[in-house]
Amino acid sequence: MIAHASELEQANTATSVDHLWGLDQAGLHDRLWASRGIQVVRRGRPEALDASGPTLYLLLDAEDCVLFHIGPLMKRLSWIRPRAVRLRIVDRDRTAFLE
Repeated sequence: MIAHASELEQANTATSVDHLWGLDQAGLHDRLWASRGIQVVRRGRPEALDASGPTLYLLLDAEDCVLFHIGPLMKRLSWIRPRAVRLRIVDRDRTAFLE
């Protein structure tokens, strides 16, 4: 499809949320974790749980996105084989990137 710049501007201003591959920021974030076998479950958003059973569930508030290295945690979990783990992520650096 070929579109003129004016048509693209109108299409961009018509949508208030940026999308990439048809997903918003939260959708991209959730797919990133899903690629690692982790299903993101967001507070207040009904979501069907994966029937095949992901390796882990990541419970987040509706607007939160997190990124951390899961490798060291997975190594520990493979040794102790817990039924449930609660991991609290704390942002100690308050000079986070803001736009």
